[in-house]
Formats: sequence, structure tokens, C-alpha cells
Amino acid sequence: MFKPFRIPLAGLVLCALNATAAIQGFFTTSPSFVVPTNKILVLQAVVPAYNDPALNTLVLTPTSGAALTLHINAAATNGLYPLVVTLKLPAGTTVAGSGMALFGLLVDPQDLYVGINSTLTNPSYAGGLFSGNVELASAAPPAVRMQTSADLSLWQYDSTIAVQPTVDKTNLLFSAAANGPDRFYRARVGRR
Repeated sequence: MFKPFRIPLAGLVLCALNATAAIQGFFTTSPSFVVPTNKILVLQAVVPAYNDPALNTLVLTPTSGAALTLHINAAATNGLYPLVVTLKLPAGTTVAGSGMALFGLLVDPQDLYVGINSTLTNPSYAGGLFSGNVELASAAPPAVRMQTSADLSLWQYDSTIAVQPTVDKTNLLFSAAANGPDRFYRARVGRR
């Protein structure tokens, strides 16, 4: 199973020189790159070749549907342009660009984190304990991580919230000590 990790900028070139089957550090898109069969390209950053955004284009063409063209403003970077949202490109997608280098991972589909829809229900407060249910859209074995926020915009993982299974595989119980400041709660659920 692949476990994601961050590589400091100093280790970036080393990663490119010692690429393995899972990590493809840098590779050029001139003239194009096709995501191999049974792989997904997790595109995290690009290295533009020109200072003019009109020349720095990245064209993503899926096996079906319309192509997406991205214009990269190299002047706004120090050479490495991290994408705001990591792109997960399926097998067969063609990535073409103007001599641009890509930074990302080629992974097996089963190694990606797959989210499971969930809903927090039956909230209750008693004796300094906030509790409720996490209802899941799937009975697949879940990995549940709870998050809290004071303002609904900045969320952080909270390992102090207990999550317990029940006989019903689509229903979990959660409980949290509620003796501090007011907090909002949410569950991030994926398959194990």
C-alpha cells in the first residue's frame, strides 16, 4: 500500500534521479505523456519552461470528454508551481504541455484514499460529553478521522474524539469531551 509523504525541495532532484515504479519525480510533457494502463497520475506541481503564462500551457485530455487547458503563471513561482488542488488523472489521460515538467505520483487505483459519504446524526450533550452517530453510505471497513473547527473555515484533526463500531456496519458512535470552547464537528471517512 502506498503511503503519501512530502519531499523537501532539496530532496526533489534526488527523487527525480532515483525514480522508482511508484514515484515519477520529474518527467517532461514534450510532446506528451499518457497515463499508463492501470495507473492514476496524482499531479501535484509543475515546473513551467517560460515566463509568459500564454506559453506555459498544460493540456489534459481524458479518454472521453473535453480537454482542459491550464495556463501557468511562472512569474508567480520560484520555478516549482504547486497546483491549488491535486489532480488525479486516470489511465489513458494525455498530458501535453510546452516543455513543462510535472511532479507527481503514478499509483495503483486501489492505493488512493477513497472517501465514503457520511452524516453526523443524533447529536446529544450530557455530563460534559458530546456524542452522536456517524452514519456511513457504505458498509466497507472505514477509516474515520474526526475534525473540529471554531469557525467552519479552518479544520483540524482531533484525535481526542473517540469513534466506536456498532453491530450495524453503516453506523458508528462518536464521543468528545465538551468542556472547552464551542466547536463544530465533522467526520472524514475513507476505506481502510
